[in-house]
Amino acid sequence: MRFRFLLLIFLVLPLLTFAQKKAKPKMLIYADGFVGWAAAVQAGKSNVETILVIDNLDFLASNSGEKVVIDQKYHLNGGIWMELLMDMAMSKTKDQVLANTVKTDFSPRLASNSIERFKAKMQGVTIIVGQEISKCERGRRNWQLILSNKDRFNVPVVIDATRDGKLYRNLGIPDSLSARESQFLPLSQLTLPLSRTTMAVEERAGAVYVATLQQLLNAQYENMFSIGPGKDLTDSPNDIPMSIALGQGLAAIAGYCAFFDTSVDKLDVRKVQSELLTFNARLNPYVDVAIDDPHYGSIQKFYLTGFFLGEVKDGAMYFHKDTAVRFDDVKGVLNDIYSRSQLWFLDNYRNEEMKWKDLISLVKFVSLKGDEVEQQLIKEWSTKRKFEGSYDPEAFVTRGQLAVVTDLYSASYAKAIHADGQFKK
Repeated sequence: MRFRFLLLIFLVLPLLTFAQKKAKPKMLIYADGFVGWAAAVQAGKSNVETILVIDNLDFLASNSGEKVVIDQKYHLNGGIWMELLMDMAMSKTKDQVLANTVKTDFSPRLASNSIERFKAKMQGVTIIVGQEISKCERGRRNWQLILSNKDRFNVPVVIDATRDGKLYRNLGIPDSLSARESQFLPLSQLTLPLSRTTMAVEERAGAVYVATLQQLLNAQYENMFSIGPGKDLTDSPNDIPMSIALGQGLAAIAGYCAFFDTSVDKLDVRKVQSELLTFNARLNPYVDVAIDDPHYGSIQKFYLTGFFLGEVKDGAMYFHKDTAVRFDDVKGVLNDIYSRSQLWFLDNYRNEEMKWKDLISLVKFVSLKGDEVEQQLIKEWSTKRKFEGSYDPEAFVTRGQLAVVTDLYSASYAKAIHADGQFKK
């Protein structure tokens, strides 16, 4: 009996030891505000073992005694920012109207309480408060960091989310690189290819800005990701939404490199974007498409596929989802993605709006499907697809409807792209 008991101990002990062994951290975030906090929240969502070194978690201490208005014109709520607003309102479901109400009477104290509650959601994230990083060096494969309390970490990926670039500016890298910042582009500078690489969208001072992959990689060096020295985001509550969007986008990129033990030159843009979409990040700048629009998810992927840019007016971009689609709106992109599409357009192209009978014909030809495409669409028209009216093959297809159909019947969003937004051949 004693022999069997000892044998059982020897068999079980290694399993217990293995179960108690902590996973090694793959990423360290050095933070002093909302950018780094949001990056850590996203890291937890992406299952990347992370160390968050932060001076304190009460970012709004200077405003704690007063309520403020977060002044936004377009309310592009999404991702972690929307999650924070809903937590402040104690709501378990996303509600655009409620989110806007919270912003018009924004309580720093309630926000601080929510940040405290978020700790329980940040699985795999170890938070170290009140310490500084006294040493940061690049080893042969990893970054080696020493805290002021002498704790040491060896991680493949670092995010320097401090506003003055405390780590990044001391790397001894060329001035041309050290001066770069992670930033948002005004819509006037956004091109169609670049729009496919969007990683974050937010509003500031009544204008909409987009952060593309290259903008967030501007201040990247050897798998250290930084917002760069001199970043103009401030402690103002009005900068919270953009700070959180920036942190979430940076963490998705850096987290990919950490999780797959790779570098940015091997980044799969679509996988990073899909990770952000999974956690409800807003990756389209259309101010006329609300997060509670029934076709919102399809329009997100439609925008990232880059069929066309919307109308830019007064610092905002409009999708105009009820506008009829022209053949020229889709011909170029579909021909880039599908070789069979080129054959269809040779026989069917017209310089005019596209009707439903044209779109169904195109889908059937490219996907090698039969009449079941039209039959399924008719059956699900007002139920699953949430289209108004009834199906009419002679009616014109709208932009919103096209977004739903391409999401349903094609893999256009999944088409691989380069960092500059061009499709991979």
